[in-house]
Amino acid sequence: MVSNTVKYIFLLSFLYLSGFIKADSKRFSAAPKANRPIDTLKVDTSKYAIFNIDEIRGDFFQLFKKDDVATKLLNEDFAKIEALTSTAVVRFNKTEEIQNQRYIEKEKRKYPNVKIVAPNPVVENPANYFKQLVPVINSNKEREVWVRCICQKNKNEWKNDISLVADGGSCYFNLKINLTKNTYSDFALN
Repeated sequence: MVSNTVKYIFLLSFLYLSGFIKADSKRFSAAPKANRPIDTLKVDTSKYAIFNIDEIRGDFFQLFKKDDVATKLLNEDFAKIEALTSTAVVRFNKTEEIQNQRYIEKEKRKYPNVKIVAPNPVVENPANYFKQLVPVINSNKEREVWVRCICQKNKNEWKNDISLVADGGSCYFNLKINLTKNTYSDFALN
C-alpha cells in the first residue's frame, strides 16, 4: 500500500512538471484561450474604476516603486486584464483545491464521523467582480496595472476610493499585471 506522503509527493511532482506549480518564479504568463483571440473578449467596462497613481501613492506606497509613472489604459488592455485575471484565479483555485483536499483527508482520519468542510476559499467567476485599476509605466518602460477585485460593490464608493481590506476572504483579491509582457504576479487573496 502506498502512503499518503508518497501520493502527495507524486501529485506535487506531477503538478510542477505540468506547469501548475512554479517553484522558481513569481511571474506567470498567460496566452488567450485557444480559438478565442484576446481582442474579441467581451468586457463590461462599467465594472472598472481607474485611479491615478499620483493620487493614491501615499496610501499604497508598498504597491508601487518611486519610479512608477501614471499612464492611461488602452481599450485592448481591458481584455488582457480579464484574461490574465482569469488565468491567475484558475491557478490559485487549483492550488487551493489541493490544499483543501489534503486538509480534509487529514481531518477525516482524526474525526471519521464528522463532516469536514474545506477552510480555504476559492474565487468564483472573476469576470463578475468589480475592478479597481492603477495603471503605471515601470522603471523598465513596461506598462503595468495593479488590479483590486471586489465581489460586491458598496454603492459607488468603490469607484472613488481604494479602501484597505483585512480578512475579506475570496470577496477581495489583488494582482499586478504586466501588459507589456502579458504576465501577472503578486496574486493575493485578502
